[in-house]
Amino acid sequence: VAAPSHNHFGGSQRRDPRSDPQTNSMSPPMSNDEALRRSTHGGTVLLFDVPPGTEFGIDCTIFTVGDKFRGVKMIPPGLHLVLLGAAGHDVTRVAEFVRVGVSDVVVRKWDPATETFASGSGYDEAQTERLQMGARQHDFDAFTGPYPAESLEI
Repeated sequence: VAAPSHNHFGGSQRRDPRSDPQTNSMSPPMSNDEALRRSTHGGTVLLFDVPPGTEFGIDCTIFTVGDKFRGVKMIPPGLHLVLLGAAGHDVTRVAEFVRVGVSDVVVRKWDPATETFASGSGYDEAQTERLQMGARQHDFDAFTGPYPAESLEI
């Protein structure tokens, strides 16, 4: 199993020294054709109320999130490990396996009182459906990063 890599995403001014200082992004740039392919065949995990500076991980990649972070898009279909935790505190991480299908949108809300994901999506059914529709209409594209290309190679 490959060791997790660490990047930075979501607009925070604090940079992680292990991230790419030039791009300050989750993955290297991709072509428009590749973005369209991954967008059409992938799913999205939307995360709300995640405090800036939190470490977010999906599969073998960990990021330090900023204030604009709302999740990850272009996730290949399958079972994925999603985790959140206080930066630098491995023992405080909360993880959940999430099954993502083509065009699926998984919604999760961080509960700061319990320091875990809220039950279900954290929203009522109508609000969850509105958020899912918004993701499918690309309303969250500016606040979600692409699934890390390096995780595709594992």
